[in-house]
Amino acid sequence: MSGIAGEKLYDYTLSVTGVVEYRASIRHIMGGQSSCPAGGLRVDVAFEGPMTGRLSGSVVVVHYMTIRADRRVDLDIKAHVATDDGENIALAASGVGARNPVGRPCCGRTSP
Repeated sequence: MSGIAGEKLYDYTLSVTGVVEYRASIRHIMGGQSSCPAGGLRVDVAFEGPMTGRLSGSVVVVHYMTIRADRRVDLDIKAHVATDDGENIALAASGVGARNPVGRPCCGRTSP
């Protein structure tokens, strides 16, 4: 199967600008100090930074993550791109994850 030819339009560098946790601390869960709540965990992570390339400007992104007790991670991503020439671009994406690259459960350990 042949691939679709494309052109890279931008690079961006994002910094975390805020984290809002609901029901529990993601740091404690990811570090194994706490169990994932039976009802799951909601975390909103905000990022922003410059974008360079053919499309240049700045980007503000929020990852709305729901980490379920069964270790599935549901992602809802929203972004606003403000281009250097004054245009505004809205971006939305979604996804699902189950484990991190080294095979450790996303939600640390679950409650017994």
